[in-house]
Amino acid sequence: MRGPSRGWLVGFRMITSMSDIFNIEVKAILEGLKLAWDRGFRQVEVESDNSFLINVLRNDLAAVSSIDEIRLILDWYSKDWQVKFRYIQRDYNKVVDQLAKMDRGRVNCLVIHEDPPHSVNCERFAGGGYSSINNG
Repeated sequence: MRGPSRGWLVGFRMITSMSDIFNIEVKAILEGLKLAWDRGFRQVEVESDNSFLINVLRNDLAAVSSIDEIRLILDWYSKDWQVKFRYIQRDYNKVVDQLAKMDRGRVNCLVIHEDPPHSVNCERFAGGGYSSINNG
């Protein structure tokens, strides 16, 4: 998550035993929304390189989804805050990809990063928009 000046606010990574990429991305967005709400962010832009998922969330298809987490995202979206969903190309999602590759072998936990991990290039982060959720 980054602030209006595009600097690091907080990050997270999910370690899960799930194997379906779509469900992992749905769960990551849900957990990101929860974290943003808990941190008091009230203007949030969610970025994902999964165009199908962004289409589902933007076009009111979440309400009829058979996936519980997608309906939960809709519940979080309906809270008293501004949330926008935006598709980004995979090349602009490099920080998310780096975080996803950490801690292989551990399962079913959420790791919060108050500061960027050493493996994250903060210069590229601040200049290029490589986050999955923005506060702004």
